[in-house]
Amino acid sequence: MLSNGEKLRIRLVRENLKRVVVFSSILGFLLPILALFLWNFGENNEVRKAYLGFLLTFEVITIAFLVLGSYSKRKKDYVIAPIIYRSFWSFSLLFIYASSYISLFESNNIGIYCVLISVAALVPLLNLKEFLYFAATQMIFFSFVLFQLELSFASKLSMIIYSGALLCISRFLYSQYRKMLKMQQKLQSMAKNAEEDPLTGLLNRRGLDRNLEVLLPYCIRSGIRIGLMIVDVDNFKRYNDSFGHPQGDKCLKMVAAEIRKTARRSSDLTARIGGEEFVILVYDEKESELISFAEKIRTNIENLNIKHSPTLGAAVVTVSIGVSSVVPTTMQCMSELYKSADQSLYTAKKSGRDVVVYKEKVCGKRNRMAE
Repeated sequence: MLSNGEKLRIRLVRENLKRVVVFSSILGFLLPILALFLWNFGENNEVRKAYLGFLLTFEVITIAFLVLGSYSKRKKDYVIAPIIYRSFWSFSLLFIYASSYISLFESNNIGIYCVLISVAALVPLLNLKEFLYFAATQMIFFSFVLFQLELSFASKLSMIIYSGALLCISRFLYSQYRKMLKMQQKLQSMAKNAEEDPLTGLLNRRGLDRNLEVLLPYCIRSGIRIGLMIVDVDNFKRYNDSFGHPQGDKCLKMVAAEIRKTARRSSDLTARIGGEEFVILVYDEKESELISFAEKIRTNIENLNIKHSPTLGAAVVTVSIGVSSVVPTTMQCMSELYKSADQSLYTAKKSGRDVVVYKEKVCGKRNRMAE
């Protein structure tokens, strides 16, 4: 399982990759328009050719990164994604600095530089290393421009102040976005904990109800059968009395793990709704498949060979399972479904435990022994 720090890193990478795709799409559309404008209205022929060369080169690079970014985003490849977005912004910086130098050389106008460097500073989310890299390129560009070009003192001062302000804003935006992601993680964790049984990691009753709010309407619309199994650990109070509550908790964890392992479909819902009582909810299973499923769970738990109290005459921990199913037509069907499964569980207990009961019929181990 990924740590919170790794999840945060992946979300930042994913957001930066999304910004590359969006920004490269916009650039891919705007660059040809800008090139056409320069071709028709540019005055200095040499400068115009230089601009056009840069624009066409960057257009090819932009399209390439648009394809790479879209592919990585679709494949959710977050290993190569940082290489893609860092390379894109590095090429973008080269284009920005080259275009800015040409503009400053031609007209001493810092307007183009201010617009382009704003994009480089504010669009990507720069972590500390990326931020320091960006700041270093700024210093190199300033060192080159301020000593190579005869700019007015006001222009030099404006560039320095504006760039410094952008660096501060860039760092602030990254910090705020990171705080927002951390807050989202915290809220998601709180929501998950509110719907999860802390001992077993299965859903609790609240989590089960919330999932049912999504699953049940779908089954009603589609006419899909829902199966419910109530699993109860046999003589668990005696187990706790014999071995103590810490060992009892360990036993419940082992039973829950086996239930989760057996009910492994993504659509299967598993929950702990009482001390030693568990619920398994499955859909789109035939009645015979439900019985086989329940019997498999009963057998697998018995085969865990968890030692039980010798005074009961039961060598290992076993479970009784009540099964019911219905093709739901209304939201109220779940109440009847649960009552039916609960009645089947009651029958299982009265039949000697360690059995599966469906529609008042004993289908498990003791039924076979009687035969």
